[in-house]
Amino acid sequence: MLTMEIKGELPTGEPELPMEDVAALMFDSVQLNFESGGRPEKWLPLARGGESFLYQSGALRSSVRSEYGEDFAAVYAGAGLPYAAIHQYGGRAGRGGSAIIPQREYMLFQDEDVDAILEMLDGHLTAFYSTKGERIG
Repeated sequence: MLTMEIKGELPTGEPELPMEDVAALMFDSVQLNFESGGRPEKWLPLARGGESFLYQSGALRSSVRSEYGEDFAAVYAGAGLPYAAIHQYGGRAGRGGSAIIPQREYMLFQDEDVDAILEMLDGHLTAFYSTKGERIG
């Protein structure tokens, strides 16, 4: 199973709210990677032609899950799918490593995703401190 996680304590009266939003954004980003066939660059097609294995059954895409808590947001994929890692990282597979599988990175955030997460957390912290009459920055 592959995991991407953001951790950190946020001072707030409702600590799960921003992390729930961050987890949802992370989940949507990974799903968009599948919808786009790879971002920012498209995944390579199969050597014998046709769509990537990442589309064939939909199991890998369906395995994507998000989770959040008071101090973390995470997205997971590939639980129980032995081919999940080889597609994420690329490498050799098959009998004797005879098949070369190109990297098809699906657990990946784009710059705009990172910016959106930072804006979300910044907005939450700004709102938190403004209700306390404190300045940040």
